[in-house]
Amino acid sequence: MCDLSLDKFVDLSPNGPAAPGWEYLRRRGLSHDQIAQATGRYRLCYDVERRRIIFPHYACGIVVGWTSRVIDPTTFKRYCSFPVDQAQRFVLYDADRVCRPGHCLFVCEGPLDAICLWLAGQRIGAASTALFGARASSIQHACLLGLRQLYDRVYVLLDADV
Repeated sequence: MCDLSLDKFVDLSPNGPAAPGWEYLRRRGLSHDQIAQATGRYRLCYDVERRRIIFPHYACGIVVGWTSRVIDPTTFKRYCSFPVDQAQRFVLYDADRVCRPGHCLFVCEGPLDAICLWLAGQRIGAASTALFGARASSIQHACLLGLRQLYDRVYVLLDADV
């Protein structure tokens, strides 16, 4: 059995050992307030040893895995997932929230995109999720079809290279 505990990571914060992760998000265009909101909402962490931001995946309030994003620009493999790469293709990011009815759902590629869309859409109560890639797996596609009836509008926003 794999250890899904987030205890080996530190909370993302502007000071201390997690400061490089915080600064990475600032360079990506988020304000201090937005990073603080996202950290609280999504329980973002930082892997000091590997210099990665950790995006936990929750289902029914339990951590079922995470995706990490390296902050160093020279690292070839920017994303990796735990317990295994590609496992995230069986879930939607922020599944607990997006399974509740709402006005608008944004579907995008990565967790950072989903967080930015959530921040932008808070005023209208928008929800957002990520596919962890440019295409939905058959499981994700089935989930999205089921979610469609819960929302007035669903927008799919993929990166320009798709």
